[in-house]
Amino acid sequence: MAQETAQTLIDDILREIYVQANEQDIPAIEFQTCLRYLNRFMAELLAKEIAIPWVELNNPADVVQAPSGAINGIIFNVALRVANQYDVQVSPTLAESARIGMETLTSIGVNFGKQKMPSTLPIGSGNESWLDYSTHFYDNPDEDGVL
Repeated sequence: MAQETAQTLIDDILREIYVQANEQDIPAIEFQTCLRYLNRFMAELLAKEIAIPWVELNNPADVVQAPSGAINGIIFNVALRVANQYDVQVSPTLAESARIGMETLTSIGVNFGKQKMPSTLPIGSGNESWLDYSTHFYDNPDEDGVL
């Protein structure tokens, strides 16, 4: 599989909103605008604690460091955001693709750790050991009692 670059991502983003034909070169100003939106979107994901590996892109030949499973989600969501810059009406298909893509980005980038249960929390009916009825609460309490 070919490696994704800033150029390939931006080509695909602009094609999603029908601004760029397959054979056309992207004017430098449009490339820079789309690149800013792309880097801002990835910074926003990080701010929302969706940790997709990303190195800010500056040039068309810069290699994208994101996992391949995240690429479509990035393309669709940036296309959705940049559409207003080109006065383009977002299609329902693009909006749905962006929603699904965001779910994928979230599933890739969010790590849910194991919860620590306080010793004051009952383990609940059906979760007790049938051999030992004395264990009605979780073991090894967390010092601050936070779930």
